[in-house]
Amino acid sequence: MTSAQERKIRQTGCDVRFDNLTRQLYATDASIYQIEPIGVAFPKDAQQASAVIRAAADSGVSVTPRGAGTSLVGNAIGEGLIVEFSRYNRQIIDLDLEKRSVHVGAGVVLDQLNDFLKPYGFCFGPDVATSARRDDWPNARIVVRGAS
Repeated sequence: MTSAQERKIRQTGCDVRFDNLTRQLYATDASIYQIEPIGVAFPKDAQQASAVIRAAADSGVSVTPRGAGTSLVGNAIGEGLIVEFSRYNRQIIDLDLEKRSVHVGAGVVLDQLNDFLKPYGFCFGPDVATSARRDDWPNARIVVRGAS
């Protein structure tokens, strides 16, 4: 990575790390693969995510989006810039009881979602690993069912 590329990515205001430790930590996911990225970005909102992705693309740097890093086939790793969505994206919004749907951020864990839904008599049904993050779940759009 050139200093000009790094500077352009840093100018977005997004928390971006290029240190060896962070790159090593994000070189693996739940798969058997290991690919060291050039850096890792931690956007706090959609505007920062958009800015850092655009800056990377404009600089010719590939981007790999990452949630919990639980891919078994290496989808959460790459040699370019990792954009880590789960650190700050933990909101639960737009609960629609009539449609039985809710929108959650990539960092929301299953226990957090079910604690939120419990007062409404709902729960999210898949039996996934304890406290799994939203990107481990079968669908990005979550439909909840009544507790039985």
